[in-house]
Amino acid sequence: MTGAVVCRDIVEANEVQRILLRPLAFPTLNSWRQAVNESAKKLLGADKAMFQMPTAPDSVYSDDYSNEAAVAYPAAAKEMNRLADFNAKMLAFGVWSRRTMWQGFEREYYRSIYYNELIVPNRAYDSIGMSARKPGTDLPAAVMLTHEHPTGRKFGRRGLQLLRLIHPAFEAGVQAYARLAQRKASLFSVIDGLSDGILIFDQTGKVAHQNPAASAILRHQPVRDLVDPVIRRVVRSLLDGMVRPQKHRTPFSERARQIIETQKSLLEVNACYLGSDLLGDFTPVMITMRSKVVELPSREVLRGRFNLTDREAGIALLLANRRCNSEIAESLGISEHTARHHTERVLRKMGVKSRRHIRDRIVTEGKTCKDD
Repeated sequence: MTGAVVCRDIVEANEVQRILLRPLAFPTLNSWRQAVNESAKKLLGADKAMFQMPTAPDSVYSDDYSNEAAVAYPAAAKEMNRLADFNAKMLAFGVWSRRTMWQGFEREYYRSIYYNELIVPNRAYDSIGMSARKPGTDLPAAVMLTHEHPTGRKFGRRGLQLLRLIHPAFEAGVQAYARLAQRKASLFSVIDGLSDGILIFDQTGKVAHQNPAASAILRHQPVRDLVDPVIRRVVRSLLDGMVRPQKHRTPFSERARQIIETQKSLLEVNACYLGSDLLGDFTPVMITMRSKVVELPSREVLRGRFNLTDREAGIALLLANRRCNSEIAESLGISEHTARHHTERVLRKMGVKSRRHIRDRIVTEGKTCKDD
């Protein structure tokens, strides 16, 4: 190889290593695998690449093969393992080629379903790859690269040397992602058992996780209509404050702690950042929600606080519980006209312009709450 080729290989190998060592810098597993596949193809001059990550929702990822091929690969891999102990060889070799993997099993290889129903239809002839042990499973993580022509250029010694160069970075990246997955599962397990509602948002503002308690709080449409806009504003404010360049950052426009009044309770909403190593995102935000049932004061307290009569204090409590004039009249055995008259006197004495603000006035001045 010429000096220029060697220099180019070193530069491109460094780029592949940089990507391999930064799985947490990508928002999803597939976005990391896509970047690895593309950079590895460029380094080795491959036509196609496939990244296998066992136990992932999509164990095989590739932009170069059809969905049918990706779905068929795990079953074909089982045949490979049965014929030639493929998984054990992948882990033992670390870096391998088709020849090293099937040495001594050439006849079985060319007769196999793997070759005739996967390799030939998908034009994945000359192959090379690297493997690493993923914690928690005996199945290897692997990147596999292929040429699509049965004759012509081969990966050869150069391809094996380049993969050996980047293989330690691949092992480290797989280990880092596995630790992240374990931490993520542990975190979500704890979160799902909490009585507080928990919502986790990724750096794009999308919900990455919602625990059962949050689902229960937001299940009712009136509550969701009140809470959703507040949460979205808080999350966007926190994300904007983090991702903008330092000199362009402005103070958060929304408080990280909000109290939202629903018809039956107060909802305390708190927001904070999660460490990027927890979920693999740049700036994940966690929202916690705790419902507090409002304990309205007694008539005696309201009489003293707002100089109300006993009847007016009772009407104030009915208004705070969203009762209309007809309901107040029926409850007290008075006419609706009298109920309206009493309501007007209560509004004047309490210094509010609308019956809708009665509850706010009571709650914000000497409120008492208890957690659900």
